[in-house]
Amino acid sequence: MDLLEIIEKEEGSTVGVLARKLKIPREKLEKIIKELEKHEVLECDRETGMVRLAPWLMRIALEMKEIYPVTATIILPKNRQTRIGDLTLMNLTGADLELNLRFRIKSKEIAISKIA
Repeated sequence: MDLLEIIEKEEGSTVGVLARKLKIPREKLEKIIKELEKHEVLECDRETGMVRLAPWLMRIALEMKEIYPVTATIILPKNRQTRIGDLTLMNLTGADLELNLRFRIKSKEIAISKIA
């Protein structure tokens, strides 16, 4: 995951938490954040240390995900598994399964159907 993805996913985070998640020195991250603030990509609250996406960028991200939600269908054979990002899906049944995935800003949906 990259910096902007983490901030979007968590709806903001502190510099310390971001540095740990990204495994980079805090000082280096602070320079990056300052540069992104100059370009109005991020906002940093100096009192709380919270870093958030700029409102205009959040609006675009929300609009794009509502207009073009990521959707996928996966056929998961019996007794098999697959990975999607950091999610492992396992089919421990005796039948092939159809998984219909839909990812939105605040929700993730997986509809499971048995294939005859």
